[in-house]
Amino acid sequence: MLDTRLGQVEHACQPPEEEPTARFQGHGTQRAARAQRGAPVAGSGADEWSCIDMMDEADPAVLLGVCGLYCGACYHYRASFPEGKHLIEEVRHRGRDVEGFTCGGCRSGMVYVHPGCSQCQIRACAERRRIIHCGECAEFPCDRIAGFQADGRVHHREVLSNLEDLRICGVATWLAAQDQRWRCACGTQFSWYEGSCRRCGASLTSYGRVARSW
Repeated sequence: MLDTRLGQVEHACQPPEEEPTARFQGHGTQRAARAQRGAPVAGSGADEWSCIDMMDEADPAVLLGVCGLYCGACYHYRASFPEGKHLIEEVRHRGRDVEGFTCGGCRSGMVYVHPGCSQCQIRACAERRRIIHCGECAEFPCDRIAGFQADGRVHHREVLSNLEDLRICGVATWLAAQDQRWRCACGTQFSWYEGSCRRCGASLTSYGRVARSW
């Protein structure tokens, strides 16, 4: 487990203050904005899910990466919202191509075009094994997921501990805890490497405090 689990809730399996479905139903503004432009929507859903197939995009589990990443904090996902426009502008400022940059989550119908996401071998493996996430696999932790954690990208460093947490507390509770972890005290959601809140200016406990690797 990464020693510096920046800004994590006291325990990833700590029960949320409200039911997980109620928490996700509170995202009406974002859901309406995404629906208006035909983008994937994160909304309410069942507490547990039975397979890895492409999910209803109104299901909060669409934000669960099989590898243990929380797609809700990914800059590609956050950039797909109107309030994430600054992320696209930053990428464009760096001279990178923004075509296909946005994403609706690993299980959605709109996945980031980079082969590491669109042709993800970890997701393909989970699909073959009919499991929700790697923590359910009899071979966990395998060399592939261990290598993914050790590939040098800061936001990959917690995937094994995230998967262990998922095994203990289940999908719905873990997703609710992640939703809380990736919010500023003012309630604004932020992505992995943002250093300050775009709404209130507060310093954020993001991976940007360790390194910027995207």
